[in-house]
Amino acid sequence: MTEKEFLIMETAMKLFAQKGYSSTSIQDITRESGISKGAFYLHFETKEALLLQTFHYYFGKIKENTDHIMQLPLSPRDKLAKQMEVQLEDVLRHKEFIIMQFRERAIPFSNGIEEFLHQMKRASFRFYQMSLLEIYGEKIRPYTLDISFLLSGIFEHILGMLIFEKIPLDQRRVPQFLLRRLDDIVDGYIRAEEAPLLNPELFSELTKESKCFQDNVIEQTMREITFLLESEKNPLLQDTLLLIKEELQSSSPRIALLKGMRANIEGISPYKQLQKQLDSLMTIGLE
Repeated sequence: MTEKEFLIMETAMKLFAQKGYSSTSIQDITRESGISKGAFYLHFETKEALLLQTFHYYFGKIKENTDHIMQLPLSPRDKLAKQMEVQLEDVLRHKEFIIMQFRERAIPFSNGIEEFLHQMKRASFRFYQMSLLEIYGEKIRPYTLDISFLLSGIFEHILGMLIFEKIPLDQRRVPQFLLRRLDDIVDGYIRAEEAPLLNPELFSELTKESKCFQDNVIEQTMREITFLLESEKNPLLQDTLLLIKEELQSSSPRIALLKGMRANIEGISPYKQLQKQLDSLMTIGLE
């Protein structure tokens, strides 16, 4: 991402938080950013394209942090605590982004943005469910979806209190507080031997939908690569396209390699669509 793109995104998020997405015009963004409309359209085709790119950027950062934490030599419990700590810091650092999402909940986004947000929600629940199984074991498998929703709800309300109500909470205590409440919730389910409210098969359906969405994006990306190869004369870019194609066809595509190939096409106008598709794949993750 270029410095100017980042400036536009940061400015837009502040304006979206203050005025709302619908009430903020491209002229507002360019005036506040100190750039011309022409410069804006060099980087983003529409305001909606800017918003989608912003979602990709912020959720991509969250995924990078999550992937890094998962590689640390920590216990599953400490990894979840660290994830909560980092996520809390990220949210407070970019609170305009969260405020904008809350303000615009009643306004329908395009199908592309709505689908992307659904994918991020599913990814979040997948992470919670995997963490729960690693911490508490197979005995809680039937309840992982219930508990994930409860944990997510408590965390979101704490974030809301910090951002909107500005209640003076000691955010350093939040991860351990949540883990202790998690212990209480798990213990309650085990002792009660109550049937889960949410059917565990629902998660399987969510996972299938997520995989279907991923497969569709890969298919679109492969078509875009084929289209670009038909007219590309630069040997370096030809090799880049072929490497991306080969990687996406593998059983376990490597995100690090795709990021490297993505850097090779940064800023090249005919490759904008491919850049967006790769950003989407790297944000939602590849299975």
